[in-house]
Amino acid sequence: MPPKKAGTAQPKGKGKSKAPPAGALASIAAIKKIQEAKEKQQQLENREADERKRREEEERLREEERQARLRKENEKKEEEKLRKKEQQKLKKVKDEQRQAQKALEELMLAGNIEISGLKEGDAAKNGEEQKRDIFKDFGWKKKKPQKKTAQEEEKKEGEDEAEEDDWEAFVKEEGGDDQGEENEKPEDGEEPEEDNWEDAIEENEGQPEEITPKEVSQPRVEAKPTPKPEARTVNPTNVDLPMDEDSIMERHDQRMKDTITNILRAKRKAEGLPSEDSDLFPLRSPVVCILGHVDVGKTKILDRLRRTNVQEGEAGGITQQIGATFFPVDRMRPLCNRASETLPASGYSDVPGLLIIDTPGHESFTNLRSRGSSMCNEAILVVDIMHGLERQTIESLELLLARDAPFVIALNKIDCLYGWKKIENAGFFETYASQSQETRDHFDKLFGEIRTAFQLRALNIALYPEAGDDHKECIPVCPTSAHTGEGLPDLVSFLFTYGQKHLAADLRLKPQLDATVLEVKVIQGLGTTADIILSNGALKEGDTIVVSGTDGPIITQIRSLLTPHPMKEIRVKNEYLKHPSIAAAIGVKICATGFETAMAGSPLRVAYHPEEIPVLRDITENELQDLLSSFDREDTGTTVVASTVGSLESLITFLKTINPPIPIANVAVGPVHKNTVTKASVMLEKNPDFACILAFDVPIDEDAEKLSDELKVPIFKDNIIYRLEVKFTEYLDGLKQARKESALKSAIFPVTVKVLASFRNSDPLIIGVQVEQGVLRVGTPLVNHNKDNHDIGEVVSIEDNGVSIKEAREKQSVAVRIMSKGAQPKFLRDLNVNDNLISKLNRKSIDIFKEHMRDTFTREDWKHIAQLKEWLQIL
Repeated sequence: MPPKKAGTAQPKGKGKSKAPPAGALASIAAIKKIQEAKEKQQQLENREADERKRREEEERLREEERQARLRKENEKKEEEKLRKKEQQKLKKVKDEQRQAQKALEELMLAGNIEISGLKEGDAAKNGEEQKRDIFKDFGWKKKKPQKKTAQEEEKKEGEDEAEEDDWEAFVKEEGGDDQGEENEKPEDGEEPEEDNWEDAIEENEGQPEEITPKEVSQPRVEAKPTPKPEARTVNPTNVDLPMDEDSIMERHDQRMKDTITNILRAKRKAEGLPSEDSDLFPLRSPVVCILGHVDVGKTKILDRLRRTNVQEGEAGGITQQIGATFFPVDRMRPLCNRASETLPASGYSDVPGLLIIDTPGHESFTNLRSRGSSMCNEAILVVDIMHGLERQTIESLELLLARDAPFVIALNKIDCLYGWKKIENAGFFETYASQSQETRDHFDKLFGEIRTAFQLRALNIALYPEAGDDHKECIPVCPTSAHTGEGLPDLVSFLFTYGQKHLAADLRLKPQLDATVLEVKVIQGLGTTADIILSNGALKEGDTIVVSGTDGPIITQIRSLLTPHPMKEIRVKNEYLKHPSIAAAIGVKICATGFETAMAGSPLRVAYHPEEIPVLRDITENELQDLLSSFDREDTGTTVVASTVGSLESLITFLKTINPPIPIANVAVGPVHKNTVTKASVMLEKNPDFACILAFDVPIDEDAEKLSDELKVPIFKDNIIYRLEVKFTEYLDGLKQARKESALKSAIFPVTVKVLASFRNSDPLIIGVQVEQGVLRVGTPLVNHNKDNHDIGEVVSIEDNGVSIKEAREKQSVAVRIMSKGAQPKFLRDLNVNDNLISKLNRKSIDIFKEHMRDTFTREDWKHIAQLKEWLQIL
């Protein structure tokens, strides 16, 4: 054996690998760390790039919305300028007419001219007819003009042109002596006295004439044939001609202020308070809207504050109507005293209460959430701490941001946290301090995730009161539990203090009316009523109101003003308090005739004088065009009935989202009656698919059910909107499937078969075939493509190994029996082995396939149809 070389290591065993040195392992580990760091950095950069793109896209969308809003505002300004120009032109024309009339009168007086149609009797007759049209409508009688003394004549000459309006005196509650005899109402059954204008002219002869607006249609001219006419000048200041729209609205605004001032004075007098004008307009209650996703606890929070159980009474436990509740400050004071940040009583004592509007959270009720948020001073955005930002939560957030409405986040369901120990009605920080470390960690984790979700939307949030005073920079969050009441003291305290500190100018009661129709519903014993949010001003019984309706403006009078008891929901049937007059801010139920077609979301206006009614009607009609866009009715369509206008809007929104949209022919609010079924049955002749009724949360009359069965007009009823949607969708799918099956029965399906053998040559012809492409069905007519598409006959039966079947698929070999209505087909004469038989396709069948089988047929099926269409020369 040769000697071993010095310094050479000998292997200890066969097959063992040499271990890498320690330095190499460290290098590999360092390389891996560098690669992982690079990957993390790359992922971070990708996320930042994605986030930057998202923010840029959101900024672009916001800029587009802002530009669209600016364009719309500019268009409105241009329309307003054009309207004012037209009014100025009209005013100029009227001034020219007055000047021409004045010149005509002076000419006639100077020249003793008498013109037919302008005699005293004719003028009196025309004036009497027009005057009766105005005054009979409102039940007034006018005192006959009396002769005036010389002292009265001298006093009259110093008075201004426009005398104080009789109607203005009528609407004052305090001034009984101020109400003249000219505006007395007639007794029951008494007809208004007719003015004798001829007598009035005789009695006032030689005195200046008094012409009130719209009482005469033609000017009266006295022209007596005297040798030398008396010197007489027609003083234009003695003639009160009809005013333009701007002047009428100026008087309307002044009457509104006087009326509201009188109502507030009477209220303070009834309460035993001094009635100085400086104290007449205190802070009103802020209107607070509560929004959020379905089932986050919005109504449950209000139930806890009201100590009611409205949520349990809702169909499916889901709010499906918009409602309002008034919370007086005195009832809320004990709860606010338990807030985490102790608030002095003066911090919110000037605000009389909170008017909170409850909105549905289901996706079908976007219109109700939008309506509620549009009239609020403050808002509560309810977020489920266990689920974070959900679909309707984000939609509600966008509504509030678009309206720049201040809001607080109620982070609800903290009682669902791990190991939560409840303290009934405690402030959040008090109950948070009593929790275990695990529970606090759980809360901190979920709150951090929700804060990140808001930060991704460029919004900062912080716990109240740590958020500070600038709530636009940092949105306050009040963690709450609707079941235990924890955190609700903080939530209510924030609403009071924010309204007192930051909204004092907006909450100062103003002498202008601001009222919005919240909902329209039928209540047994009251008829059709309207729930109104009175945000500013005041209303009283007997007011003539103008609101928008589906068939045009509605002009009616307030019969009753009703409110639920404090801490009670207006949309839930209660015992109501009746008020002769009422001031903002409050939710009030108005009883009046003609509300059947009133539209929710429209403003309510009051006419304080007959001359204002046409102007307010025109203003309302212009606004009505926008509201009617969601109620477009067509000649052919379905019938929709709901308990409220808001629910009706939601159903209509759903029907528009179906592809294709479902047209609407009839809409109604209230129970389903026989006439509703009769209207729906008209569609049986136009389009039977739409001959049905969707009834949401309304009763169905027994006679209506019987008539629907007789006329075969189905009524789909449910008190949960999404279940009603499912029923109607299933109904439409059923109709579609029935039409499909009926159409396919008459369709000839594409098929190509190859003749394999003959089992009977004729009478009847029985052959063996293999399906090359398509499906061979019983009843399919076949032609021989190898013999110029010669008719073979119709397949009357198919057998597979002696078993009768209805159809055969590709690559399946079967025996078929073929018969023809004419000459019977024969083997070897009409067809032979290896001939290709194809179905006798036609244009009608192809159209049926396009309508009903477009998504069912494969690409190969359509290629097969195209091949047969070419072979059969189908156009």
